[in-house]
Amino acid sequence: MKFEKINLPKSERFACSAKELKAAFSDVEKLGVYCGVLGKSFSFDGRSKGRPKLEGTVVASAQVGRDLEAVLNLYAIRREAYPERAADAFRDSITPQIRKWLISQLARQRTAILGVESLLVEWTGREHKIHEMRFL
Repeated sequence: MKFEKINLPKSERFACSAKELKAAFSDVEKLGVYCGVLGKSFSFDGRSKGRPKLEGTVVASAQVGRDLEAVLNLYAIRREAYPERAADAFRDSITPQIRKWLISQLARQRTAILGVESLLVEWTGREHKIHEMRFL
């Protein structure tokens, strides 16, 4: 696992800590974890079609491409918009779901992945929602 992180101002945070991410994903091979390095906020890839309707803020995204390389991005969110209970829920519930999804995607045959498989984690202000999408 490769891990990179940017420093944030005190008014912002990531959905979970670097220590928690390393503990959850350290044994997942071919995974790059980037906290704000590839962008502080989420935007859809221009090639994506059938985008989910988002009600809140995307706090994390995971992607697996045809080369069976995985990327997990965490995005910055304002502290007042993401309470501690949300971070606890992300760590306890969402992180295991992301891990399971990544492992199942990376176990697939190279020819079974037609494009880029993507998983988005959205925070609505009340709960996390997970969206799956695919694009070429």
